[in-house]
Amino acid sequence: MAPAPTVHLVLRSYGGENLKRRPSYYSKLLALTSFVRAASRLPDAEVIFLNDGPVPPLHLELMERFGRVETIPGAPVGMRASYWRAVTLPARHPEWSDSDLLSLNPDPPSVIRGVGVA
Repeated sequence: MAPAPTVHLVLRSYGGENLKRRPSYYSKLLALTSFVRAASRLPDAEVIFLNDGPVPPLHLELMERFGRVETIPGAPVGMRASYWRAVTLPARHPEWSDSDLLSLNPDPPSVIRGVGVA
């Protein structure tokens, strides 16, 4: 019997903010906390925080407690390059099985009319 696939949950993050309109309750810490809470419901999942540059200390502490933290070399590299880094993670992890699942999650998730969309 083949082993069960591993779920790799990847949260791409950037320590800065942009000028997008956000709901009044929005915060990156709230988004991070929500991600960690959801990830904790998959106890066998591997959680990877892929940071495009430095993040606030409180965020980093939470990330280190709940997963593996990777900072992109040469960061910050920007949204497209950090997304590409996330998409190509399996190529840098030959130990991952072809049956593993990779979930890419932006920081923070997009918000459309008050509904979170990952």
